Amino acid sequence: MLTLTAYNNERFQWSQNLTAWAGVYNLALATFRMHVRPDPTSSNVLIEFVTGGADAVILYDNTSHIMVASAPISKVQNLKSTYAFDFGFTMPGGEFERIDGGTIEFKQGVTR
Repeated sequence: MLTLTAYNNERFQWSQNLTAWAGVYNLALATFRMHVRPDPTSSNVLIEFVTGGADAVILYDNTSHIMVASAPISKVQNLKSTYAFDFGFTMPGGEFERIDGGTIEFKQGVTR
């Protein structure tokens, strides 16, 4: 379980090394997804990061096996609490494979 902290007055960016997963799956074919929700049982998705997304996007480098989730200020500026998140991937024709998750606290930034 991961615990992340971010500020709501700056671009959100988080990276994760997926080398162990790349040894089992051809992640170059995967579609990655990350959801941020008020709590783990909520159906309300506050931010959906996805491979090829327009705003909240997940990029994966098949050489370094680094996944980066990124969202502009406009996606995080109203978040001021602790939320649940998880992330994983789907292979073509497969089920969602959860990699990890936890909590992310968005703090009020000061500098604008």
